[in-house]
Amino acid sequence: MSVVTREIKVNSTPERVWDVLSDFNGIANWSPSVQSAEGTTSNEQGIGAARACEVAGLGDIEETVIDWK
Repeated sequence: MSVVTREIKVNSTPERVWDVLSDFNGIANWSPSVQSAEGTTSNEQGIGAARACEVAGLGDIEETVIDWK
């Protein structure tokens, strides 16, 4: 298992940031390296939600949420 951590500062309210990030399957809307993303489970948020992504320079990946805070 890999764990990726990244920190950036954005000019927005915390509520708006979490609205965008909690749209787990909408990552292609804001991450320039993600060319497409599609949910692979019925739940779209929270632990157990999963998606398949096509990532530039990396190819196809699958991700599953194991912690949701």
